Amino acid sequence: MVLPAHEEPRGAIRAAGLLRPGPGSRAPHEVRARPRGYVPPVRTIRRPEVTAMATGETGFSDVMYDLVSVQYHALKAGHDYGQYVRDARNAGYDDVASFFEEVMTEDSRRAARCHEFLRELSAKEDTGSTA
Repeated sequence: MVLPAHEEPRGAIRAAGLLRPGPGSRAPHEVRARPRGYVPPVRTIRRPEVTAMATGETGFSDVMYDLVSVQYHALKAGHDYGQYVRDARNAGYDDVASFFEEVMTEDSRRAARCHEFLRELSAKEDTGSTA
């Protein structure tokens, strides 16, 4: 049985010489053999030393940056949850709406706690630019 060209297995098409390798790729007969016992070189990735209060490109400590990030995401999620509450209420799922309200309250508390930590840390360290 002969299949139309678009249904033939790729191997059959390649064997018939109809499928050519793409630009820059090697044909199967062009594969270079590696010498026996060849071991590819090992690449070493150097990681910078981590200090307790490292400052990155922002000039702020990593801890401050992390707290700001958590605070932002908690506030952003809280904003999104407001829509989820409305969606659940409109669909008649009051129990789901209550769940979203609980999560929204937790994120609000989380953002407030981050704010407290940020206030404490900003009093302890110089948060000015390092540039």
